[in-house]
Amino acid sequence: MIRRGRYPDFKGPLPFTPGYEIVGVVEKTGPGVTMPHESQTIADLCVVGGYAQYAIRPARFLVPVPDGIDAAEAVCIPLAYLTAFQMLTRYRQLPLGATILVIGASGTVGTALLDLARRLGLKAIGTCSAANIPVVERFGATAIDYHGGDFVAAVRRIDR
Repeated sequence: MIRRGRYPDFKGPLPFTPGYEIVGVVEKTGPGVTMPHESQTIADLCVVGGYAQYAIRPARFLVPVPDGIDAAEAVCIPLAYLTAFQMLTRYRQLPLGATILVIGASGTVGTALLDLARRLGLKAIGTCSAANIPVVERFGATAIDYHGGDFVAAVRRIDR
């Protein structure tokens, strides 16, 4: 979308370095920066520039990655959770116990939606393939195999 000029948040010149999010180790900090500290693993949602060996980023945007979290797993979190959080909170305040339907619930954004829904006191129904039913159920959601028939009817039966 950026290469085609259709991405609303990108106003920079082309060519550009792609890469929406980064996880890395702070090599050096600027004057007066106390957090994060050098050698700390951090994450950032940079929108562009993430596919690089080095990135210069404002310290206020960097989020510490807890020790023991694999960088390849951590890099999947910022965009997925921000997207999911905005989907759940930006336009409507859902009451406790409300039910949401997540299409593609076993994917990155889908599992983030299920996780946040559970933490926000929401019920979730998630569609997925039969092989991914355990993934969806691990988040406390009701799973529906979208290949197993009319999932709309299945949702209606569950949500009664």
